[in-house]
Amino acid sequence: MSRPLIRIEPTGTLVHTGSECLIAGVPYPAIPTLIWPDGIDEPASDWFRYLTVSRGLAPSTVHQYAKTLRPFLCYCRRFKRRWDTVNDDFLIQWREYLRRVQEIDLKRVRYSLERIFEFYVWAEQNKRIYFHVGIYAPAELPAGQRSKRFQITAMVTRRRRRAGDVATRWKCTVLPRTGNRPARHTPTDEEMERLHDVSLDGDPVLAERNSLLVSIPEEMNLRRFEVLQLMECHVPSFEKLLDMIENDTPHYITVVRKGRRNHAVLCNLDLLMRMRRWIDGGRHSIIGKIKGRNPEFIDKGHVFISSRTGEVLHKDSVTSIFDDFFVRAGISNASYHRIRAVAAVRAVGYELDQISAGVEVTADNEMGMSVLTSAANKMGIQPASLKPYLTALVLQRARANPDKRRADVEARTRAADHQFRVAKRKLLGVSGLQDIVRQIDENGRNDLPLLLRQLADRIESDPDCFTVPNDS
Repeated sequence: MSRPLIRIEPTGTLVHTGSECLIAGVPYPAIPTLIWPDGIDEPASDWFRYLTVSRGLAPSTVHQYAKTLRPFLCYCRRFKRRWDTVNDDFLIQWREYLRRVQEIDLKRVRYSLERIFEFYVWAEQNKRIYFHVGIYAPAELPAGQRSKRFQITAMVTRRRRRAGDVATRWKCTVLPRTGNRPARHTPTDEEMERLHDVSLDGDPVLAERNSLLVSIPEEMNLRRFEVLQLMECHVPSFEKLLDMIENDTPHYITVVRKGRRNHAVLCNLDLLMRMRRWIDGGRHSIIGKIKGRNPEFIDKGHVFISSRTGEVLHKDSVTSIFDDFFVRAGISNASYHRIRAVAAVRAVGYELDQISAGVEVTADNEMGMSVLTSAANKMGIQPASLKPYLTALVLQRARANPDKRRADVEARTRAADHQFRVAKRKLLGVSGLQDIVRQIDENGRNDLPLLLRQLADRIESDPDCFTVPNDS
């Protein structure tokens, strides 16, 4: 009876031997063989056979090893990286892809790297690769190889066994640090909308400040201590901002970054308009109340201040504010820093969109390094830290007809959505206008022109029909 045909997936297919597989007269069912559309992966399949026959591992264990190695070799093929050219940098790229993009817990990431390293040690010991993995003592190396840096480095570990002898084994040097905390979650666009919504709850004055605290890392990629450096003098007046928007004039704010480096940060003009409204509105009100209680109080000019003291917020206060937002928005295992990751994904995505469709881009080739460098320069960080984001975007998105102004359009859309949410909340505070908010929620914004015309007619016939609450 013939066996059914097997579909070979582009991501690789594992096929197992049947009971008719005999090696030296002994049946070995369930030995995995890895097959790609272009043929059998001989090194990987030979390793699976070695694990089964020479080491005597259980079929279920060998199958687990095969399931672990296959995604890594598929990852190599997607980046056109031959398996025998993999080095520590590529293993780190794989590690960060699992941690940051796939959001796999550290224990599984560690397991993956240990099995991959074990495969390369076998390949080195069986002469599939030569002087590629650093599993040699200096005396074992030829004179010409002793100063060489191996592509995959290794460290030796020794453990005394019960019998009194010492067990020696080689260990991968790029394993993730041990710990129980899973990789932090980067909020999705839908989760960011929920985060903005909860930031607008509560005291209207503080809601304006808190909403800005969410938007700034998302749009400008600033750390907590960098956000708290922002001063009133950094934000132009309304008149200047209107001119800058009309003429599409960029505006930069210089902040001190990590390593005490000065860095000019490009600012979103719509975000600056919101900051100016906060400075002239809610912030001005807070300072006025504090000076009323303490005439000797001196305003130091920080943008983000405590409503109680008028002094600049503490970093820990910002952390507490965000922890509360994440809980109320139902976002688990996130942090302020992961909002900066949202900005990183968008920055890399914009630079990637500038590349013509069909051009090969990887985290290691020249085009990929150009994308990383350009995005990193705008963000004021190191290009290597953006590699996982580029990897994820290359693997997960379609690059077709990039829109050169997509980033600007998306930022303006987010700003417009924010203003719409703020306006809705203000309408809820006006007696008589709650029905308009309800109709907007039920019917969307398409009915807005009609509602505004009806509102204008109502005001014209009865100017005192609405009651606006006193902000004081």
